[in-house]
Amino acid sequence: MGTKAIESAIQNLTKIVIGLQNKVTSLEKTILDQNSLINKLITGNGNVCVPENTKIIGEEERIMTDRMNDQMKSEISAPTGKTKIVTSTSTSASASASPCTSDWRERELLNIAPMDNMHRDATNEECAKEFAQFFHSVYKVEPAQLDVSAISAAVGGNARVHLVRLEPDDVHRALARLPPKISVGPDGLPPFILKDCRHVLKEPLLHVFNVCLATATFPERWKLTRVVPVPKGSGGLETGDYRPVALLNSPVKVFESAIHHSLYGQVRARLCDAQHGFRPGRGTTGNLLHLMTQVVPALDAGRQVDVAFFDFRKAFDTVDNNILLAKLAGIGCTPHTLLFASYLRDKRQYVDCAGCHSDQYWTRSGVSQGSNLGPLQFIIMINDLPEVVCESTCLLFADDLKLVREIGDISDHAKLQHDIDKVIK
Repeated sequence: MGTKAIESAIQNLTKIVIGLQNKVTSLEKTILDQNSLINKLITGNGNVCVPENTKIIGEEERIMTDRMNDQMKSEISAPTGKTKIVTSTSTSASASASPCTSDWRERELLNIAPMDNMHRDATNEECAKEFAQFFHSVYKVEPAQLDVSAISAAVGGNARVHLVRLEPDDVHRALARLPPKISVGPDGLPPFILKDCRHVLKEPLLHVFNVCLATATFPERWKLTRVVPVPKGSGGLETGDYRPVALLNSPVKVFESAIHHSLYGQVRARLCDAQHGFRPGRGTTGNLLHLMTQVVPALDAGRQVDVAFFDFRKAFDTVDNNILLAKLAGIGCTPHTLLFASYLRDKRQYVDCAGCHSDQYWTRSGVSQGSNLGPLQFIIMINDLPEVVCESTCLLFADDLKLVREIGDISDHAKLQHDIDKVIK
């Protein structure tokens, strides 16, 4: 019953958004036609001869067009190397068909460099397949069991973190926080459409979101993610030199943003003080200041300080979702909140290389880096890591870890090594 209601609500919402996009597309075409007409009518001395009944674009239309053009210019950086201009085309039936058909739905410039393990004349389809195989290889093969009943029973009566029914203002604020970008997920809906039409969309979105929360169900069509390979630095000659940038469906971004505020407020007091990543009011500056307050006085006094740096490989992608569910229960999530683990189950991705899509593949581990809830889930996952560090100072920024200890004699080296061994285990 709940799933049917959600699917019906999503279909109605999609119709509304498509209607809005069609209006914007029509408006854009009208403005372009009128601008072309005006240019033709400009005389040599700069005077404009406008026939009767010719409508000059209004201030509202001009502002919208300028905004769209500015967004496209800001998101499309100057390319270097081999470049392709992408329009809204798809060459794979495996990727979800977008409900939007406007020409400006997706205009991107992607740098696709040839890779050592592929022919230099590889097609975009071959590149997409190669990237998909590489990105898929980091995930676990077996699906997580996500046994909510057993985990809830083990936690007992300490559960206080629950999913709160959303209010119209919650959704309105989440829509307002959307970045006004044209990059799209599998649904093809640019975030700026939802952002600019938030007064119209907040009520239907609110209904969909609250049905999802009440039934602890996450729609299957929202579990698909579009992945774009982006070079980590200059070069990009191998698949490992590229970072998978996940682009979620736009309503998912709004949904996660709306419930993140409530969930974070409930778990904030239980998060370890050593964590500076993905926490409002904290960041790299505070993390480094904590480090310097310990290092600088010791160095000024002529003493030695050793710092061990850790960067966990593919940390977000390799999170065991069974363990994550147990950690969520441990931090106080109610059984109903844990039932929302359908959010973690049966997620899928496909790689988009210059408009060519790979086959879809399962992501049976990990949390999404391109989301609001993914980073919060990750810092909950490693929240108890500082507890194993007994002899050193622990500083965290997301998955970046520093162990700091002042060294006075050989025993201090042994104590630091002991903490390093505990972290690695």
